[in-house]
Amino acid sequence: MINIILKSLKQRRLSIIIYSLFSLAMLTLYSSLFPSFQAESQSFSEVFKNLPEAISKAFGINQTTFFNYYDNFLSSEFYSLTWPLVFSILLISSAGNAIAGEIDKGTIQILLAMPVSRMKLFWSKYLTGLLELIIFIATSTLAAVPIALFYDISFNHTSIYLITISGALFGLAVYSITFMLSAIFSERSRVYAISGALLVIMYVANIFASLKESWSDLKYISFFHYFNASAIVTDQKIEPISIIIFLSISLIFTILALAIFSRRDIAVE
Repeated sequence: MINIILKSLKQRRLSIIIYSLFSLAMLTLYSSLFPSFQAESQSFSEVFKNLPEAISKAFGINQTTFFNYYDNFLSSEFYSLTWPLVFSILLISSAGNAIAGEIDKGTIQILLAMPVSRMKLFWSKYLTGLLELIIFIATSTLAAVPIALFYDISFNHTSIYLITISGALFGLAVYSITFMLSAIFSERSRVYAISGALLVIMYVANIFASLKESWSDLKYISFFHYFNASAIVTDQKIEPISIIIFLSISLIFTILALAIFSRRDIAVE
């Protein structure tokens, strides 16, 4: 089981490195720009005051603290959209390759012929993706602490830790859903298309929910509503309902994926 995980991580190492370094570079870029924005905070605040409230809400912009505090700035500029989008793509790629990818490449028979049960094979592949998530999260959130120290920026450490936890839960839910799709389909492209479409629908639904009162209920079908980096920084807490939603979805879809993979007759495909 350990050997399968290590081999899978080795095969995925380039993707992990590229995505992690990209996020680290973006985090460094935004951090380097923050002192300049903070110095001109009054001018920028005047501009942002003219934005419609719905737009600010949709994109997680707190008009009063956006340019004054490092964690508020990062939550709006980086952690609200770019960050979850990047690691969602990484996790969709990982889950899509885990089972559907092996079938697609014709290598699933080699794995099934190994002296390892299907359950152990499933968990080996599943845990590989979780390790990818941990590596990415640690690189792209906790790195904010030394980067801020380098640029002599003061900030609330708690905000970064809370975003780390909430982002990990968001990623776990996305990964679990995609892993179930990977257990169902035999083509990676189909898994990617469906997972990507679901994320786009959720993101659009969350935006529309902010634009019009009659559409406000749409936010409840969106992961981006339950992972709200700006709200986490402002309130200094993760809403319990978000934790329940993400953990419940992760558990349900992981169990479904295991049940489907355990019963699926892959040998005849």
